[in-house]
Amino acid sequence: MGITRVARFAGGSPGLLVLPAYIPTADVASLGYTMSNLVFAVIGVVIAMLVAFAASYIMFGIWAKKGKLAPEETGKSVN
Repeated sequence: MGITRVARFAGGSPGLLVLPAYIPTADVASLGYTMSNLVFAVIGVVIAMLVAFAASYIMFGIWAKKGKLAPEETGKSVN
């Protein structure tokens, strides 16, 4: 999001519910911000979610193969 110079025009904690804060208001439209600001913010959120999911999935697989997880966490039956 930094590469595309995304700006947020209102405060709030990071998250999906703050996405409307990336919509430019009329007073900042003169600075060159358009609705592409919101589009780039949504693309950034999607990329962040995909990277987090992939990292979690890969780490779970590695830990499961090394036996570092409890049997309940891997779905295997406990005997």
